[in-house]
Amino acid sequence: MRASFRGLPVRSTNSDQAPVEKPPRILWRLNPAAEALAISPRLLQKLTADGVVPCVRLRGSVRYYLPAVEAALVKLTSGTSAPAAGE
Repeated sequence: MRASFRGLPVRSTNSDQAPVEKPPRILWRLNPAAEALAISPRLLQKLTADGVVPCVRLRGSVRYYLPAVEAALVKLTSGTSAPAAGE
């Protein structure tokens, strides 16, 4: 009998087989996206609500496409400059 999870077949892993690589994640949930961007989830939510950061809405779920979010954050921060040392 084959193993299954939620009715889907599950491949058994044999130690002699190379592990199968997962494809890169395209859309990210709030917490993993915030962690990958090194910002808090609350800040990412606020930037999304303010329309600064783009998101994808899927049946009530919010997902983030990291390259688009990174570009928006770069654009947001490009107008600010860090103070010089000693100021």
